[in-house]
Amino acid sequence: MATHSEQLEKLHDLIEGMHTAMLTTFRENQLRSRPMAIIKNEDNVLWFFTSADSEKAQEIAADAHVNVALADESHNKYVSISGKATIIHDPKKAEEMWTVFAKGWFKGPDDPSLRIIRFEMDGAEYWDGPSSKMVYLFNLLVSAVTGKEMGMGENEEVAVRSA
Repeated sequence: MATHSEQLEKLHDLIEGMHTAMLTTFRENQLRSRPMAIIKNEDNVLWFFTSADSEKAQEIAADAHVNVALADESHNKYVSISGKATIIHDPKKAEEMWTVFAKGWFKGPDDPSLRIIRFEMDGAEYWDGPSSKMVYLFNLLVSAVTGKEMGMGENEEVAVRSA
């Protein structure tokens, strides 16, 4: 089993290549997920842009507990992260993180409707399977025939922040 620091390093390595996440919030006894572009990934914090009047901003204001799920199906890598989100209005921070892709939704980093979601990770689970489809299918076939698990990859739970 990997050490805690090795688990954290692995988690961040997996996240580094993933640029789109599913952000899950809670509203009226329902979980709601939607795709979000990761604007920045730093020190156990993911950053996203949103609109001040978006439903997700309202849901986060009501309940900061959210989940972020990421997938890289082509490399058989998956990450689920629980944590707390905060809605921030900070044009200077928005300018620091501004990308050309944000122009599709906002006039610029000083757009009055632009808000930043700061997602602080509490805990995570990741799955890192063989990236070769042939290896994966072979291991799956061997497992089905023998009934034994055959190197289907790593699966770890990681405490990111202490409670």
